[in-house]
Amino acid sequence: MITTPGRIGRTRPAKSTRAAVPAISNVPPPHNPEAEQAVLGGLMLAGRDGDVETVASALAGLGVGDFYVRGHAAIFSTIEALHREAKMPDLVVVCDWLRQQGRLDEAGGAAYLTGLLGATFSPVTLAEHIPLLKRDAMRRTLAELGGHLLHHSRNGADLEALMTFSGRVLDDVREGLEFVHSPYRERSCTDRISGAALAADETSPEVAWLPFLRQLGVVGRGLATLLSAHGKAGKTTLLLYAVRALLPALPGFRITWITEEPRALWRARVRRFPEMASPAFTLIFASGRPWPDVVARLAREETDLLVVDTVRAVCGITDENDQASVTAAIQPLVFLARRKGWALVLVHHLRKSAADVGLGHAGSHALVGLVDVAVELHRDPHSRTRRVCKTVSRFLETPAEWVVDLRGDEMQILGDPGLLAAAETVRRVHTVLDETPRSRDEVAALLEPQPSRGALHNALSVLVNEGKATLHGRGTKGNVYRWSARKHSFIHDLSSIRERMESEPEGTRA
Repeated sequence: MITTPGRIGRTRPAKSTRAAVPAISNVPPPHNPEAEQAVLGGLMLAGRDGDVETVASALAGLGVGDFYVRGHAAIFSTIEALHREAKMPDLVVVCDWLRQQGRLDEAGGAAYLTGLLGATFSPVTLAEHIPLLKRDAMRRTLAELGGHLLHHSRNGADLEALMTFSGRVLDDVREGLEFVHSPYRERSCTDRISGAALAADETSPEVAWLPFLRQLGVVGRGLATLLSAHGKAGKTTLLLYAVRALLPALPGFRITWITEEPRALWRARVRRFPEMASPAFTLIFASGRPWPDVVARLAREETDLLVVDTVRAVCGITDENDQASVTAAIQPLVFLARRKGWALVLVHHLRKSAADVGLGHAGSHALVGLVDVAVELHRDPHSRTRRVCKTVSRFLETPAEWVVDLRGDEMQILGDPGLLAAAETVRRVHTVLDETPRSRDEVAALLEPQPSRGALHNALSVLVNEGKATLHGRGTKGNVYRWSARKHSFIHDLSSIRERMESEPEGTRA
């Protein structure tokens, strides 16, 4: 924590209705020096970024009297004065103004003001810190009112005058409370609501899922999706094809992509794929800027989908196993996406060793906890162009697994991997069958690798039902079942495979 400048004492705004109150306790009134530091640091960061809207919005509901530490009040009054003169209150300008007014030492000195920039992550956090500051300021006001009433009631003050004064003070408190909830609280969180009212609410929109490679339940507006894979497994390629499909499908849809890759590589991609040579597609090349600065810049972006590729390279996380640093880097971005209604996709890596679904993402599990949908992208061992996606999600709409396949210049969703594996087994079995009737064990001996007994039985049943194979024998000890086929023609209709799989208990599927 930054050491606060000077002594702690009350500082009132001009024309305040608050009265001087004799001390009735040695306990200091409610105050939060850390929140004051964070607000001042956020305002100076907004001034550095030229974010006039954020500065004006914060100043609209704050006053000098909201700051308990005298040095903080001096800094805030300087920021107010600079704003009135249409000057941006960055660190250099604020220090210079205080020095010119002879108040720099009162504010704690230049080194203290510089330290305030590290008291907050970015101007985005003003939405959380201003309500804390206002809350304690209102509590101090009520404490002062109580002391005022106690003192003057004991000394025979006029009752009507006390009531009139109390009414003015309470009006001030109500006004302060309104700012606690608006504009910042309304923009940063959902109002309190009962379960019954929420169930009857027809105004709240449903989750707006984007057609991510025609797969719903994976990427949505206001939601964060984590996509992880091993190196060179195709994370960026998968997203590249998703973006190519989204741009023409959703007119006016805007995409911003923060990338660690070189400009020359992206120039080649944009020239190859004309869909991406669009004003709606914006690239931000990671340049080593501090991550808080990048988040502050993103807060001024107008976009619908934000891709961060990759988290480790872009977000300034030095130790991805450190839960606190991961949360500090990623949580403000997730909150920003929620407020802005952006779809957020974070690209990451998988652990080198195998892990259960949801635990394969590298580093701290805090990253998975922060997002809404976490996708693991794995290579399909049976196909060079196929990838298997496995997910954990907060939403029932998200598919647990699906397969994608790169075919030429198109990425296609192939569907449920279990269904695809069953179809592949059918194809392989049909390939080895000929006019010689063979038992199940004889058919299995012709396959490499051999499918499970259940998978082979299902495949043979499908071939017989489709008329592609003939069943011989009665299934008795002396007359076992045998299968043969006259010709090879791949089965295109997978409905029989799907029906058979769905009719079987979950534990019996191969």
